[in-house]
Amino acid sequence: MACNVILLPLTNPTAFYAGTKQVVPEDGINLNRAFPGNAKGSLSARLAVALENALYPVADFLADLHGGDYNEVLHPLVFFPTSGDAAINRTSLIAAQTLTVPYRVRSSARNGLYSWAVQKNVPALLIERGGRGISIFLRRTMVAKRFSGHIPNVSAKSRR
Repeated sequence: MACNVILLPLTNPTAFYAGTKQVVPEDGINLNRAFPGNAKGSLSARLAVALENALYPVADFLADLHGGDYNEVLHPLVFFPTSGDAAINRTSLIAAQTLTVPYRVRSSARNGLYSWAVQKNVPALLIERGGRGISIFLRRTMVAKRFSGHIPNVSAKSRR
C-alpha cells in the first residue's frame, strides 16, 4: 500500500521551549483538548484549527504519537476512538490491534487531535510510548511500519 507520511515532531513549540508541554503557555490550555479549533480563539484554538486544516484533508490515517514528559512514566498503550462512524472506528481498531502495546483503551473523547479526526472521517489513534524524556523516534517509526499494511486503501480524496 502506498501512502504519504507526514511527520510533525513539534506541534506546540512555545510549550516545548518553555518546558511546559502539557499546556500552551500563552493561554494555559492543553492543545490536545482544543479541538475543534477556532481561527479567532486562543492560541491553542488557533493551533488546533491550523492542524485540522493542514492534516485532515490530506490524511488517510492519523497517528497521534505521544512520548510523555520528563515527569511522566508511561506504560505503552493506544487509545482507539469510538466517536466516529462505524467504518472509521473499525479501521482505527484494526490498526490498534496490530501494535505491540499491552493496553488498548476504548475512547469516547471528542476534543483531541485524533478524536476530532475520526469525526471528520479520518481513522486515527493516540499512541503513548516513552516517558521521562526518553527518545523513541525509532520505535515511533516502527509503529508506522507495523500497522501501515492493515489500513484499508482509502484515499483522503475519496472522502471529500
